[in-house]
Order: sequence, then C-alpha cells, then structure tokens
Amino acid sequence: LKNLDPSGKFVKSTRIRCGRSISGFPGMSLMKVDQLRAMEASVKEALESIADEELKGTYYPLEGMTAETKDQLVKDHFLFKHQLETLAGSVLVESGATSHWPIGRGIFHNDAKTFLIWLG
Repeated sequence: LKNLDPSGKFVKSTRIRCGRSISGFPGMSLMKVDQLRAMEASVKEALESIADEELKGTYYPLEGMTAETKDQLVKDHFLFKHQLETLAGSVLVESGATSHWPIGRGIFHNDAKTFLIWLG
C-alpha cells in the first residue's frame, strides 16, 4: 500500500496484526513452563540481534517487570493495565493460553516506538 495519504493529513498511525506459532513449540495453551522460558529466550535473542537501526530496540519481559517500566508501557499504549482481568472469561483464558502468566510473555519495541512485538 503506497501513497494512501500523500499529504500526511489523515493517517496518524497504522497497525498490522499477525500471529504465528514458532517451529518446535506447541501452541500457548499446551506449553509447559520450561517451554515458555525456552521460547522467550530464543525470541529475545533474535530480537536483540536485529542490526537494522530502524528496528533495533529493547525486549521487556512481563515476568519481573518493574512498576516504572510497566507504567511507561501502559502510557505508550503498548501494555494494558489489567491484562488478565480484561481477559477473564475469554477464549484465551478458557483455552489455557494464559496458563503460567506472566512467564514467557513480553514486549519488544524499537527505539523510535514505531515497531512493536508482543510475545505470548
């Protein structure tokens, strides 16, 4: 998609959402703690090895996240204040996809905060 707003008057931001499974790991609802940790370590390593200056950034694990980091991610609209409470009764909870929360979950964003990945 090119030149959707050539004058820059209408499009403030664009969001493209996609999801995928990672080869060698079952779906989230089937993962055990050791698999969640292994998947997170693998993805974190890949993200931190990004050399492209535009995409280079930081990975923030949800497990052990400081209140200051959480507050900033909420302010940036990258993290929701009450994620599990919001999900209560949802298909994600009912399917077991939120088991072992927050282990194996995290957020990566580039330094410019224009590229975001949610893990788990």
